[in-house]
Amino acid sequence: MKNMKAFTFLEILVVLAIISVMLMMLMTSFVSLRRTMELQQANDQIVLGLNQTKNFMNNNILPDNIVVDPSIENIYAYKLNFENNNISRQICWKTVSSTLWSCDSYKELLINEKVTGNILLARNGCNSLLMINLTGDYKTGIDSNYSENNCEISLSHTDRPDKIFRVYEFLAQRNTFNVKIN
Repeated sequence: MKNMKAFTFLEILVVLAIISVMLMMLMTSFVSLRRTMELQQANDQIVLGLNQTKNFMNNNILPDNIVVDPSIENIYAYKLNFENNNISRQICWKTVSSTLWSCDSYKELLINEKVTGNILLARNGCNSLLMINLTGDYKTGIDSNYSENNCEISLSHTDRPDKIFRVYEFLAQRNTFNVKIN
């Protein structure tokens, strides 16, 4: 029993230090992966909602609760509101002779509530977008004043608000939107 070898206290401390450094690196990677997955999930929901709204607009698809009266010449549009760290969609209408849009009170959220707690949406140049049915026209707006100005919405994470993940650029003059990858 005299030749029995054992680890010294110093050797055990070195091994524990190496394991703790490796665990710290692993945890940092997992946090970064979680952040990226949340941002990608929000991005997917935003792009899906934008493309779906664009499809509704181009094909003049109206929600079931909207009753069209053929005797009144209404123009319909989908309004995207950029508020409360989310994007909501609602249907709006106006008569041909009017310049004032009326909107339904019901708002459909485009981003799942589970995702919105960890993302930040920052708007630049508008707080809403009007997508006019059949014509395909885009109008950007600030407090119900609509114009053909461009606007941007940027997506970032609450952990790193300075690092922009995606920028959604709405080009009203060209009636399109672009997604810029950062």
